[in-house]
Amino acid sequence: MNETLLQVIEQKHSIRILFTLENNGQSFCDIVKSVGINTATLEKRLKNLEANELVVRTPCPQDARCVGYTLSEEGGQLVSKLKKVLR
Repeated sequence: MNETLLQVIEQKHSIRILFTLENNGQSFCDIVKSVGINTATLEKRLKNLEANELVVRTPCPQDARCVGYTLSEEGGQLVSKLKKVLR
């Protein structure tokens, strides 16, 4: 992991992105709509979350221009812990 976990989740929108990906993968455009942020900010957050092994980026099989994101195993564990803390 490149940064401490706290530094990653402190970044604005990071927790919302992780929670958005909790139930299943989403395309980049779907995440933009769900989280309500601009594409440049989302791109930065997703790159950071991916670099810290919390999300996994995969090309969509139907369209090479489309990219999907899912939680990694570590990202899923983090979301579970965050839910307990945020109750």
